[in-house]
Amino acid sequence: MKEALEKVFNKTVTVDNDANAQTYAVHKFGAGKNYDDMVFMTISTGIGGGLYNIFQIFNPPIIVLGGGLMKLGSHFFEEIKLKFDAHAKNMIHDDIHIRLFELGDSAGVIGAAAIVMDSEQNNKNSHFNLCA
Repeated sequence: MKEALEKVFNKTVTVDNDANAQTYAVHKFGAGKNYDDMVFMTISTGIGGGLYNIFQIFNPPIIVLGGGLMKLGSHFFEEIKLKFDAHAKNMIHDDIHIRLFELGDSAGVIGAAAIVMDSEQNNKNSHFNLCA
């Protein structure tokens, strides 16, 4: 699809997925905007034990949680934080913040638009972005 659109419009096209666009929006406009490094995780049926493993690998100053399961309310979010603290309490040397995703269902579109705008500013080229 990328090559076909570039041919039709004679422009650079970027194809990305919704999670990457949401992550960009969270880093630029949401809970991660004041951090150089962050992790955004979409919590849904495929998350498994990934929250603690992500911390072990990246040691980020903030983890932002979004996705369908995070809409279940604060009890579920608090349980995740308690479970994380139970696993990581002896390994945390720096402060780590776990926040809820606050940009809503439009975050992917916001992130895709921000990617395009930032790309245009950086490259001075017309640029299209698709989120799959």
